[in-house]
Amino acid sequence: MRLALAFVITFAFLFAASTQTSREDPNRVRPIMEKLAKIDKANRVLPLLLTKEQARSILIEIEKCRVNIRNQEKKEADRLKALEPEIDRVHQDAAQGIVPSQEFLKKIDDLFQQFTSERQAVNLANSLILKDSLEKILNAGQLRAMSKVVDQIYTEAGRSLEGVSENEKTIYFAMDILLDDLGYQFLVELSSGR
Repeated sequence: MRLALAFVITFAFLFAASTQTSREDPNRVRPIMEKLAKIDKANRVLPLLLTKEQARSILIEIEKCRVNIRNQEKKEADRLKALEPEIDRVHQDAAQGIVPSQEFLKKIDDLFQQFTSERQAVNLANSLILKDSLEKILNAGQLRAMSKVVDQIYTEAGRSLEGVSENEKTIYFAMDILLDDLGYQFLVELSSGR
């Protein structure tokens, strides 16, 4: 398993590097890399032996979290759009050799720090929603399997498990395995495929 994970990680780095240099994917490896990433996600989720109904129930909770994320993204977009006339002026001035003012740069820096803080709050709320949902949806054996998956991830990454509570493991699994787009897509496939 460690070799398989190393394989996926190595190709993920190569894939990331290739997408930075060419958005067109001239070697047509993007679909292959996405499949490998899905296989890695499956490797993390399948040990739970989820039923179709459990997968569907988790998807409902994930969708609530995704709504929270989309709402935050919309708020950020609205605030940036409100600043667009000022940003356009500063951009035009910069193109003419005028250095942006410290006030403008601070305003933008403060705005993005606020975005970061708000995203962290959304992530915390989502982690609590998913943690509570997983504890209700999964049986004791599935919760143990989930904990073992997280143990394995920590071990493979060389991270210490000392002091990591079961709550923290559940939150980690919920956020890092299930909430991302690939986790969501895999659960959709799982809920319709069994």
